[in-house]
Amino acid sequence: MPRLLPLLFAFVLAPPVHADSPGLPLLPGARFDPANVESSARFAAGVSPDAGRTLQTAALTADTLTIRGFIQPEAAHVGHAADLFIVARIAGQFMMRTPQGWRGWSGNVRDLQAWRSGVTLDAEMHVEVFSGRIAAPSTYVVFLGYRPADGVLRYTPAGQGLAIGALDSASWHHDDRGWNVNGTPPQCPSPLLVTPVDLARATSILYPGQTRGGDYKPHGGFRFDGAGQSNAEPVVAAMSGTVYRGVRYIQSGEVQYLFDIIHPCGVMLRYDHLRELSPAFAAIAATLPPPTADTFTTMLHGYSVSAGDVIGTAIGFDGNIGVDFGVYDLRRTNGVSPVRSGELAPYATCWFDALPAADAARVRALPAGDFASGSTSDYCR
Repeated sequence: MPRLLPLLFAFVLAPPVHADSPGLPLLPGARFDPANVESSARFAAGVSPDAGRTLQTAALTADTLTIRGFIQPEAAHVGHAADLFIVARIAGQFMMRTPQGWRGWSGNVRDLQAWRSGVTLDAEMHVEVFSGRIAAPSTYVVFLGYRPADGVLRYTPAGQGLAIGALDSASWHHDDRGWNVNGTPPQCPSPLLVTPVDLARATSILYPGQTRGGDYKPHGGFRFDGAGQSNAEPVVAAMSGTVYRGVRYIQSGEVQYLFDIIHPCGVMLRYDHLRELSPAFAAIAATLPPPTADTFTTMLHGYSVSAGDVIGTAIGFDGNIGVDFGVYDLRRTNGVSPVRSGELAPYATCWFDALPAADAARVRALPAGDFASGSTSDYCR
């Protein structure tokens, strides 16, 4: 296999899935037809760092990735047989998937070979593209198509670019000028975040950018205070990145944990009020100073996390079950007036709509968790 295929796509047709669109921009389909008739077919492709639960358009070489394609054929073709085509542009070269494996493609449709023939089309089909790690940072472009019995190819004229960046391509730090970067940041994922908690169990939401308990809180959070709920709520990394700093401290007589994670694209996550940690994060916490009442963070080096990895296995305090969650765009200030000072508040964001679309709607449907400020927020509208 040529070295141009560090991706080593392995396309497998998944069983037909009746589902909504994959949460990615749908690419318009076209007909390769001299009559220039438009096609209602739609396509999409995305990369997932969490085994396909969330599809994005960017990821990191450090992640274990799943790449998935999506085909929505013209209505008249559903239930009928068609040939399927898959092409990837890698390092400027087109490669087509054939029954015998990957081969170079000239770009001429007459030379294009089908990957699968006689496949019965479903109304919505998911195509498993790849699972594993991609060694070489680059933008990989995926093109999909199908040809029904009329012999006319329906395809994506503009493929879906999937930006795979390196975890160590950029590092962020704060000084008296604000947040600065060394290196070249990769593209941020879209959607930006993997949902960090089980929203089906959340009872209310804390809005970022409001006053709670007499103090301004740039972060938000989730509460789980329904009848019979316990502190045993898992929390996962909403983005890949490096574990930038952390602290273990004592509050209300209990040990609590806080961690900051920075994606090299320039977005930082802050988790606070973690009560029990996953084995990986417990090992990181063991390197921190012993817990005291102080909440001064310690810089950490050499630790990374992938989106979807479990950070904490229990949260909050006895009788007070919740976790703080903040998202900070280090690339720009948020422009909130009056201008907030400090290292975090000027960069804080409303992270609701940075979640996958269905989860963003669920979050906004949850009641506000703070009885005084309610849904008042400097960022969330």
